[in-house]
Amino acid sequence: MSAVPTADLVATQPQYVLVAQTLIDDIRRGHYGVGDLLPPETALCTQFGVSRHTVREAMRLLIERGLVTRQRGIGTTVTSREPRAHYTQSTASVADLPQYVEETRLVTKEVKDVLAMGELSELLDCPPGQRWLYARGFRYLGNGKDPIALTHIYVNAAYAGIQGLIGTPQTPVYSLIERQ
Repeated sequence: MSAVPTADLVATQPQYVLVAQTLIDDIRRGHYGVGDLLPPETALCTQFGVSRHTVREAMRLLIERGLVTRQRGIGTTVTSREPRAHYTQSTASVADLPQYVEETRLVTKEVKDVLAMGELSELLDCPPGQRWLYARGFRYLGNGKDPIALTHIYVNAAYAGIQGLIGTPQTPVYSLIERQ
């Protein structure tokens, strides 16, 4: 069984992330095999010296990564030794965006204000509670009818004035921001 990460990491990561990472490492090393049950919440609380809420958040991360499933009355079962692959499309510079926008079209399904908390604030590299404009939609190649990607866009609240314009045909979000 892995030890809890060093003090340097503890200072920079939430406890639930540290617990999750330790369990992921244990699963990868074979300490818990596929089909094995993880210890009950109370045992994990004792092992890591954390609250049940912290253990539940750690379990949520393991579930999201496809490593375990939970079943009431049975427990948490290891279902995979490796996390599911997670793909993120990103660009190296603003210069890369025009080609992507020219080749695809965005059909928005949802646009709303959100507060970045927990993992989202980490992903956006912002303080918890910061307000962002969120848009979700599908990207299509040219005039194709099958989507090629599900797109999540986060725009700093300073540019919230573009909310009604996101999804305008052939107008990239970065252009809307530049115009504001």
